[in-house]
Amino acid sequence: MVNYKELIKESSEYAKQYIKKHESIDNLRFHNIAHTLEVVKAAETIVDYYKLNERDQAIVIIAAYFHDTGYCLKGHMHHEGRSADLAESFLRERDVDPVMIDAVKGCIKATQVPQSPKSFLEEIVCDADLFHLGSDWFRVRDKLMRKEAKSNGNEMDKNDWRKATIQFMENHHYFTEYGQQFLDKKKQKNLESLINKNKNGE
Repeated sequence: MVNYKELIKESSEYAKQYIKKHESIDNLRFHNIAHTLEVVKAAETIVDYYKLNERDQAIVIIAAYFHDTGYCLKGHMHHEGRSADLAESFLRERDVDPVMIDAVKGCIKATQVPQSPKSFLEEIVCDADLFHLGSDWFRVRDKLMRKEAKSNGNEMDKNDWRKATIQFMENHHYFTEYGQQFLDKKKQKNLESLINKNKNGE
């Protein structure tokens, strides 16, 4: 029988060490340990809201810990697939059953933009990953994302970055009832703030 709490603890320790080892080398200003821990906390919040069983909780939380580890290997492109493969290797070493491994991998791969969740657990991880869009710390995280992009050769002036962010947010929607009920309103306020700044040329 799987000890899900222990498996989550081991996943946490492994993923945190893995990301911390690479984040300064790879100029990860946004996709670093702080973001990972934010996503885990968001996932835990949504999991608690729905009162999921232990196995489903473990799938979601483990996926949250691993979802951006692939950034440490060759950057942004197709990082979800690399993250899923890393999670699979970790879980196989601990004799986790294939069905659970596939569920974790599915949750990670679903976060690829445009997000494409095919199950409720995948929806939770997707909403946790972009939780910050509907949060009070959105502006801080957005600035860090721009700095990360610049440090990795994707330099974009402030206006162009804002326009791209507006377009991204307009095309995004939360999948879970939790996201729609508790995150959408703040997300719309964050979006309106960007639109107003764009109009005023700030």
